[in-house]
Amino acid sequence: STSVPEFNDGSSDFFSRTDGSDFDSYAVTGADGDFYFAGQDLDSEGADLPITLNIENINIAGYTAMEFKVLLASYLNGWDNSDYVRFYYKIDGGEPQNLLWLANAGTGSNTPAYIDLNFDGIGDCTELNSAFQEFTAPIEGEGSFLEIYAEFSLDSGGEDIVLDNIQLDGIFQGGGNDDEDPVASCVESNTLVVELDENGEAQIEAADINDGSSDNVGIQSLEINQTEFTCADLGEVEITLTVTDLSDNTDQCTTTIEVVDLIVPEVSADGLVEVSLDENGEAAITEATFNGSATDNCGSITTEISPSTLTCADITTETNFANDLIISEYLEGSENNKYIEIFNGTGEAKDLNDYSLKFYFNELQWQRRSGIGKRPHRRDTRHFRRNRGRPRFAMER
Repeated sequence: STSVPEFNDGSSDFFSRTDGSDFDSYAVTGADGDFYFAGQDLDSEGADLPITLNIENINIAGYTAMEFKVLLASYLNGWDNSDYVRFYYKIDGGEPQNLLWLANAGTGSNTPAYIDLNFDGIGDCTELNSAFQEFTAPIEGEGSFLEIYAEFSLDSGGEDIVLDNIQLDGIFQGGGNDDEDPVASCVESNTLVVELDENGEAQIEAADINDGSSDNVGIQSLEINQTEFTCADLGEVEITLTVTDLSDNTDQCTTTIEVVDLIVPEVSADGLVEVSLDENGEAAITEATFNGSATDNCGSITTEISPSTLTCADITTETNFANDLIISEYLEGSENNKYIEIFNGTGEAKDLNDYSLKFYFNELQWQRRSGIGKRPHRRDTRHFRRNRGRPRFAMER
């Protein structure tokens, strides 16, 4: 929060969050993201200096060795001796402690800003410029809640400060004064379906069960009582989610998931098997009859053969027949040793008077021979001889 409302006149008087595009000829580099916070000529809108920016109620329970980090820059860098920016901190509402100060070198007006290492109002360390630099400072002490605030006193044009990406690092030791349990929240029962793979196995994570668990400080870990599943777990399985916060407080919730096997068994067998009937006109059919086998990712399978017995009624007499006559062979020999072969594979007798045979000599013209003979039987072959040239043959009905 800020002690005064944010303001920006679009030129040289501002105290607000910005990306720099709403200021005239003002730009800094190296920001962590598109936006940052900037201020210049802070009393122009009638504010009493210093004005402040506050970050309050930071829960530090269980943390030690804390360190403050901030990115700082100054685009115009025209500070006077009276200008300053100072960061402070308080632990659990205690006395303010110096954290990081900035001032010019005490040499007059319109001079660069520096880090005031000794907290004496005179800049004596790193100089600020238009490129963001990271500065750090230790936070001494431990407690439950931390407040960080900055005071800004810059009263003229050309006196500016830009800050970005304020961070607080520390080492969590556990414990602290946080005695509030987290709130564990699980997905609704039977909404999570876990499918076994080709090996009959599956895995889930705590994140698959968690449905927005929360804590007032922060969550340290999420754990579930079972993460791996096999064929032995098929069906409904109750899962417990345990949520642990940064102070080792815990909460649990339970839900039910469904473990399923959707992979079908693999079956193999010989494609065509000849079976002989016994003296009673029967034959028993087993897996061995057709070299059958079946496997499954969950191992245990039940096989059923249907029909399991064949009788005389199952004898196959069906034959596949052709749709019409075909020219099955053409022989080109010397002299009179020339013929074509017509094959009847239709399964029924054909009247050759219904067909004609065409032959073509030496690229000249087609000639026709009609009524090419008597009926060939259901599966019969007829031959026709010629003794001139090199004919090409075609048969039509």
